[in-house]
Amino acid sequence: MNRLHALVPVALRCASAFAVLATGLASGLAVTLVVDVAEAKPKDRPVAIYVEGPDAEAIGGDVVDALPSGLTMKDPAEYKAELGKAGQKGALGKGLDSDKQKTKLYEKLRKAATAAGVDAVIVVRTTAAKGQTKVKLVVLETESDLVALETEITLPAKGKKKKEEWEKERAAAVAEVVEPALKKLAPAPEPEPEPKAVVDETPKDTKDAKDEEPEEPGGPREKHVVSHSLFDVGVGVDIGFRSLSFTDKKTNNVRGYSVNGTPGIYLAAEVYPLAGGKGFLKDLGLQLEYAQAIALKSSVSADASGTNLATTWRRWMLGLHYRIRTGEKAPVIGLGVGYGAETFSIDATGVLADQTPSVDYKIIRLGADIRQSFGGFSLLANFAYLVVPSGGPIADRFTESKMSGAEFGLGAAYMVTSGLEVRVLGRYRHVGYTFSPKTGDLYVASGASDNLESLTIGAAYVF
Repeated sequence: MNRLHALVPVALRCASAFAVLATGLASGLAVTLVVDVAEAKPKDRPVAIYVEGPDAEAIGGDVVDALPSGLTMKDPAEYKAELGKAGQKGALGKGLDSDKQKTKLYEKLRKAATAAGVDAVIVVRTTAAKGQTKVKLVVLETESDLVALETEITLPAKGKKKKEEWEKERAAAVAEVVEPALKKLAPAPEPEPEPKAVVDETPKDTKDAKDEEPEEPGGPREKHVVSHSLFDVGVGVDIGFRSLSFTDKKTNNVRGYSVNGTPGIYLAAEVYPLAGGKGFLKDLGLQLEYAQAIALKSSVSADASGTNLATTWRRWMLGLHYRIRTGEKAPVIGLGVGYGAETFSIDATGVLADQTPSVDYKIIRLGADIRQSFGGFSLLANFAYLVVPSGGPIADRFTESKMSGAEFGLGAAYMVTSGLEVRVLGRYRHVGYTFSPKTGDLYVASGASDNLESLTIGAAYVF
């Protein structure tokens, strides 16, 4: 529609110019046309758009395409930043449907519009249920308490239609509803000026002018929202617990181990390089996790001297992560594959060095996670199957050691302010051993269970 409106005044000017040009040619003279386009252009009114929900960016693009001549679109990211300053944290959600909530919500939307310097704001909120997409459309003027548009439509089902055909049908359905309200906001066009003909004695060459079409704006990425983040960086305190036990141990040199509540540091990061783009790759990211205990020492229970041995405990993981948004209020599901290690090493010498519960697990992690948000509060959970191709000292002591593992995690998060989230996460990692001892083996047991747990309390910045 924008392109159609732009062509109407161009056609009028061309018709008038052709009449003058024909008169000049008939008299054998060159004619130069001078048209003051700047004087004919009406003053544009800036507007802002705010979108949320599944496929809201694409539907917001349909609304932008429906803007009549005289309305210009402000950068959506600037308006969203002003909305956060106006006191709106997180998504608008069902506040748009509540008579009690939307009055204050509209005040915040207008306050942000005033701060952003726009004359009106367009809200597009989408919800998906039972194979249907519903679109809530609201148009508010900044300097008026009147609501220019407030309605909800159900988009036509895609069915077996081709993508291009369905997108045109969807855009037409959106334009049919939103165009009448937007035309009332557009300034009245000023009359086209008459072309001024200047007759020159010397013929001059004429050149065809090419109209430049405006670039189609893309839908804005939701900043400071975990499910749309470009990067997510976290730091915290990691409190570790470990319990190692053996099954059917037959020799005295097989020792168990336990430690509770040892403090450490925790660092984590996620990066989605193409989050601002479109298509499959925008939700493919890299994950990095690192944790290490601080000042951990171990002692031998049978050692009356109470000797403390320096102990190193750390873990790290690097992997790929893909996030799947299932709906505005529905969970965000993540799938990941990674490679890492967990090392527990006790600095012992002599005979004791061959009996310590030291391990150096190399781990291939195949996992899934889920995040369910309730406004600024979110519940977190994850599960992973662990392939453990190498275990280090314990596995090396026993005959035919085989290992496998699993990992579970539960946690919660709260968005304190735009982009800053506090998180608490409990993690349980289990590595199970089976041994096949033979007669004469120095170390004899049928299996072992190594439980490595942690409680992480920290904060993260989401952009």
